[in-house]
Amino acid sequence: MRSNINSLRKNNFLIGMGISFLLLILVLVFFRKVLFFRGDYIIQGGDLIQTYYQKFLYKESLLKFELTLWNPYLYSGYPFLAHPYNGTFYPLNLLFLTMPVNVGYSWILALHVFLAGIFMF
Repeated sequence: MRSNINSLRKNNFLIGMGISFLLLILVLVFFRKVLFFRGDYIIQGGDLIQTYYQKFLYKESLLKFELTLWNPYLYSGYPFLAHPYNGTFYPLNLLFLTMPVNVGYSWILALHVFLAGIFMF
């Protein structure tokens, strides 16, 4: 009886890994233009337009090892750290340190789709 339960767990794990791998391949195929052709394509949309330039300020402040509290570049300025769209303390935004902002946006979006599929499975 004990070996049946262990083999069932092993089979479920292998099925889960197979589905996760299939989901990864599907996400990479679907986002291939924006992930692998650096700088030629960018994902467009309302949220991207709203936060795209804020990510430049975010990346600039991280590279200077500063914590930007105020964004002086929009209107007469507004609180940068307190604004929820900036995602200042969101761990995946550290990808912006390693790549250009438009490529980082693409990888974060693809990673979100992949993680949404994994956690819904």
